[in-house]
Amino acid sequence: MSGSNPTLLHLAGSVSYLAMTDVPPAQALIFDLNHGGYRIGDGINTFANLPVPTFGGTQDDVPVTGGSIALSMRRIILTPAGTLAALTFVLPTTPVDGQELYITSNQNITLITWTIPSGQIMDYGPTTLAKGASIKLFYNASTKTWFQG
Repeated sequence: MSGSNPTLLHLAGSVSYLAMTDVPPAQALIFDLNHGGYRIGDGINTFANLPVPTFGGTQDDVPVTGGSIALSMRRIILTPAGTLAALTFVLPTTPVDGQELYITSNQNITLITWTIPSGQIMDYGPTTLAKGASIKLFYNASTKTWFQG
């Protein structure tokens, strides 16, 4: 194992280790579903606890016209009953560098508005979404900007 080539080790149960260095003590980024979070440690001792990121997984929503959706997962799948005249997306308040959001819908959304937390910028926020199309956004922490791409 090398510090420049992290190795993912999956152990029994729901604990995974991403080995980060082979310098004793060997430190690893540990994802532990049993305890709901990430921590840095050596498998026995915890050196730092990290918050659970809110940008993984899939978020399924059945929005209605005029509603709003807090974007809390990486993939957002919208399944409204029909075309939506208007919908508001609320961006995460504490995004991390490189965070990505993918939004798709099985129906047309005629007007999209964005709620952008204080201190963040939206470089270009799409204002419509066609049935079957998607929006991809990513966050750049150094500029505090959401970009489409």
